[in-house]
Amino acid sequence: MQKEKISLIILRIFIFSYKVIGLATFSVRSKSFKILKDPKVDTGNHNGTDEDGSLDISMQFVYSRFGTMYNVLLTCFLLVMNYLSIPSIYSESYSNTTPLIRVIVAAQAAGGIFVMITAILVYTVKQKTALRIAGKITQMDHVLLKMDDIFWDDFSIWLFLLFLGSIALWINHLVLEVIAFDENMIPLFSVTVPSFIVYWLVLQYTFVLILIERRFRIINQALRALIPKSNLMTDCYPGIPLNLPEYILVNNSTIRSIKKLHMAYTTLCEVCLEVSEYYGVSILLAISYYFYSLVYNAYSILGPFVVSREQIKLFILLDSISWLIILVFPIAVLTWSVTKTVSEAKRTSDVVHELLHSVLHREAKIELKYFSLQLLHKNISFTAFEFFTLDFTLLRSILSATATYLIILIQFRMSDPWQSRNRNSSALSMRH
Repeated sequence: MQKEKISLIILRIFIFSYKVIGLATFSVRSKSFKILKDPKVDTGNHNGTDEDGSLDISMQFVYSRFGTMYNVLLTCFLLVMNYLSIPSIYSESYSNTTPLIRVIVAAQAAGGIFVMITAILVYTVKQKTALRIAGKITQMDHVLLKMDDIFWDDFSIWLFLLFLGSIALWINHLVLEVIAFDENMIPLFSVTVPSFIVYWLVLQYTFVLILIERRFRIINQALRALIPKSNLMTDCYPGIPLNLPEYILVNNSTIRSIKKLHMAYTTLCEVCLEVSEYYGVSILLAISYYFYSLVYNAYSILGPFVVSREQIKLFILLDSISWLIILVFPIAVLTWSVTKTVSEAKRTSDVVHELLHSVLHREAKIELKYFSLQLLHKNISFTAFEFFTLDFTLLRSILSATATYLIILIQFRMSDPWQSRNRNSSALSMRH
């Protein structure tokens, strides 16, 4: 009970933080209900009492008009602030800066603002979709909590550590920004605030994927618990003959468990599809913005060293490195979460087939065959609006494309006549 309360507190902190930046419009309420475990054997006791009943607290997600109005006002405020700051970014004087660099910096800021505003508007318009996804996950959890052999591992601490680590990363970056560029704070707002919101958008997607992967893992563990331990011994000692009637015991409770796990898996697959569609447009724009920013920031670090052999100020160098970490880290954890979730979902097929070979009961075998047949038609994937898949191949493609464009930009800078007249200018002072 104590762990559930801690998890709910952490979840409330997450949701409140995302509501502040416009990435969560719905409201959350606590709801208590009694869990009645499914009995292994029907004892004939129908007097309405259950010694195995326990009290659980869950979250109820409801539509919020206030959240919608808040997002509209937040969008207007951000548009006004960034409208005032974009001209100052373009006109800000940088040493050793070409007109092309000015355009690149202004385009980066404008792109970040566009992605930020689009993401907030998507969350505002698709609030009911988010509620439907949350409702399906909550209902599925209620079904799984009533089952035996379900192990809910304590994962919330890892999400909280990831949350705190990201906050520490941003605090460190903001301190470096202020120290390195203390002469004008308006460009800091127009570049850093959109990047901050886009960062937490990608990280929110990662949090959702971790929750989904956890439930796939719970379903697989529950299915494995139905496999007799004697059968598992034959995996280690294949020479031992397997006499199936001695290793299997199927009753009504087992069949009910298979049906519930089948239903939970089907629901989870539907959730995966809806989550991919919900984040599709926002994550496509976010990845595009990150790729653009990654190329530019890597170029701003390596360009002076490779082309003009300039010395960059320490805090500007540290600030640029901090930017690179902020750009790469969310993409890395997102692709890792997608790969892990898809892998765990595919693992269900192996467990079902292993269980199918161990069952002699006719009704259980029919249910498992139907489950196995549906698994053949389930192709779980997470894409950026169907443009590309969000797995480790995306991270590899981004890094390789960044290296390619970086080489092109450096070669272009070396052949730039404006740059050749300013090789002996002062240290680079460029805002990212």
